Amino acid sequence: MTLFRLSLIILFTLFVAEIYSQSDKSGEIGLLAGVTYYTGELNKTPFTQLSPAGAVLYRHTFNKRYALRGCGNIGLIRGSGNTPHGVSQSFNELFVDISSSGEFHFLKYLPGNKNYFYSPYIHAGIGFSYLPGGNENLIFNIPFGLGFKHNIKYSPWILGFDYTLRKTFTDNIDYTYSLPDPKQEAYAGTNDWIAFLGINISYKINYKMKCQPID
Repeated sequence: MTLFRLSLIILFTLFVAEIYSQSDKSGEIGLLAGVTYYTGELNKTPFTQLSPAGAVLYRHTFNKRYALRGCGNIGLIRGSGNTPHGVSQSFNELFVDISSSGEFHFLKYLPGNKNYFYSPYIHAGIGFSYLPGGNENLIFNIPFGLGFKHNIKYSPWILGFDYTLRKTFTDNIDYTYSLPDPKQEAYAGTNDWIAFLGINISYKINYKMKCQPID
């Protein structure tokens, strides 16, 4: 099953959940802070050549199992090493990313709830990355990953951890695109990836508003 098909299945499931669940809806706004890295010809090892990154988050919870989130990221990606042709090269690039993803909670979870107050989760969706100085400025990607969220006591605050991989459809983020030689390493001629690892804090928004009586 391709990542794109998995994303469509999760988003369709969320749509069905929206129809059949009305009582547990809530929203969250939050911030994420962490590090990002890219993998490609100039960085073949995950979790190396890290750079700072941050994000803003809006999450809509449908029920105890499903949520939908929108995320805007900004950060740096960098790499240095030898190209497939043996030429030493490096780059340092700003990127901005906007994405929408569906989340599935492995445990029953509701923001601000004292009974369902934590859960690991997985997520997948679609996104676009903008690299102002890149050879390809606008890049379509498929974000997917995992995380963990935990309510802080009985308050509306939620603390979480998130790890997201972005599968891009270009091999030119690092300016090393070339036709691969079968004798070269596996990264030559394959598409580049962008990853984010960090923590997040968010605040629950109640949708239900009490109407004041009209005199």
